[in-house]
Amino acid sequence: MSAQARELLRGVRLLNVTGDALSPQKLKAWEASSPPETLLVNTYGPTEAAVSCTAAYAVRHDPGMSSVTIGRPMANTRVYILDPHGGPVPAGVAGELHIGGAGVARGYLNRPELTAERFLDDPFSGEPGARMYKTGDLG
Repeated sequence: MSAQARELLRGVRLLNVTGDALSPQKLKAWEASSPPETLLVNTYGPTEAAVSCTAAYAVRHDPGMSSVTIGRPMANTRVYILDPHGGPVPAGVAGELHIGGAGVARGYLNRPELTAERFLDDPFSGEPGARMYKTGDLG
């Protein structure tokens, strides 16, 4: 990080990183040059589900890490990792991320086929009419 960037961050207490996956390399570079008083929060979420659905606070680099955590679901949000048949995968097994909760959009404007493909009934919610968004991202 340049001296100019460090100066701009002076006094910043919280930096929220979202929009693209935070790599371990970028996290390591941040830690090496960021102001020590600045807390990094890594968030995840697609536009179809309120943009930020999960958060990991005070993310730290670990030399053996292959990816950076996206954290836990935010309030009124549910995150599922499902197999191709819509069932939960066992811990440690990769699957597709699905997001449920209050922030899930109604669908795509004038795109009923895509809406039907991506916005599904949420069988894990007790709320009538609850839906979840099929992100296409792996977790």
